[in-house]
Amino acid sequence: MALLSICLLFLVLWTCCCLQCHSLSSLRFPVKFRRALSDVTLPNLNGTTTTGYYVTVQLGSPPQEFNVILDTGSSNFAIAGAPHEFITRYYNVADSTTARRVDSSDITIAYTEGSWKGSVVYDVITIPSAGLVDKVTIPMAVITSSDSFFVTESNWEGILGMGYQALAQPQSLNLPSIMDSFVSSAEVEDVFSIQLCSSADQEATRGSFIIGGADLSLSAGPIEWTRIVQKWFYEIVIIGMKVGNQDVALDCTDFNDDRTIVDSGTSNLRFPTKVYAVLVQMIKELVTQRSFTDEFYASEKMFCSTNINEVYSWFPNITIYLPSVDFNVTFPLYLFPQNYLQFAVGTGALGTESCVKFAIFPSATGTVLGTVVMEQYYVVFNRSAGTVGFARSSCGTFPSDFSSPAIIERYINSTTCRLEKSSRASSLRVRNLLFFACHYVCMY
Repeated sequence: MALLSICLLFLVLWTCCCLQCHSLSSLRFPVKFRRALSDVTLPNLNGTTTTGYYVTVQLGSPPQEFNVILDTGSSNFAIAGAPHEFITRYYNVADSTTARRVDSSDITIAYTEGSWKGSVVYDVITIPSAGLVDKVTIPMAVITSSDSFFVTESNWEGILGMGYQALAQPQSLNLPSIMDSFVSSAEVEDVFSIQLCSSADQEATRGSFIIGGADLSLSAGPIEWTRIVQKWFYEIVIIGMKVGNQDVALDCTDFNDDRTIVDSGTSNLRFPTKVYAVLVQMIKELVTQRSFTDEFYASEKMFCSTNINEVYSWFPNITIYLPSVDFNVTFPLYLFPQNYLQFAVGTGALGTESCVKFAIFPSATGTVLGTVVMEQYYVVFNRSAGTVGFARSSCGTFPSDFSSPAIIERYINSTTCRLEKSSRASSLRVRNLLFFACHYVCMY
């Protein structure tokens, strides 16, 4: 009788878990967690922290292979179409039987750093390592000239913009976004995920990029979700910050002036000028072991030491609070000195030394959560649900003695900075943990 009861209990638990998996996956993330290992080859991103993370793609027929930087802050695919001193290969339209030129004037796109000019061509692409095995026809820009776009020794020849169609240029051609093309032609889910992993010295990097799904083995905890408030960039809302244990005493609208975006193509962390000034002043007041120059905080000079870990210990942690998709919940993103003090090698009085460069910058166009943040988290871009998910990354640089505090409950509307008065309790934590635990039950 006891054995029968245990079996019935197990059956009920298994059924509930599978229903929970199905319910949550359709509500928050229609993500293929059961992706076969043969579908993707991970890790599939390489590069350096300063020059960006790139993935290998195949273009045209017969395929021409290139490395392209992965950029969630733009929506165009662009590839070198002419020789350049910083690259060793470029796409040749004449060599592809599937290439089709578009009769239009040249287009020009400028980024935070660098710009290029080119012409629009349609051709086929595959990204086998990321799960895109079937050929998909996409619009792409063939770069004919550029200014400070290509980077010496970066080992990439183009850029893969994963943003929404609203950013695709030129707007007169109404080009689909790259991800829209993948979804409509390859029948993949409208979701992709990125894990960025820097090495201890932040020089050699690796990472994982999955189209149409996510892999929970890349996370070290449950995924917390925040809403995309406008579908052009991946624009979200920050509702609070701390430096050390001190609140940054600014209004929510200051943090998001005039937007906050998640951008894998930006190697640093950028804040509106007002936020940046307050943040830097708070850091200066907390770093009492020695005085750092204004040039250091302006990222104009590095600081070198024979004991770089001691330097890290002088600086405070930074916490960024995001509103959850659950009405009453705010969750934190943690940044440690190892994240926002970027490592470099320099030459000092004692010879070769370890150095750091301050990687927080002022911005005239809003907050940019670049790789400084993304290297801590496995980030899932759930376009169909209009959410971005953050899970502690399995390759993040969380200190071994760091324990994440509980999610903070607040009455917050997750699409604006307006506080809402509601006493409805949040069930996100219970459901998130249940999904995370039951995922493995459902899979086997």
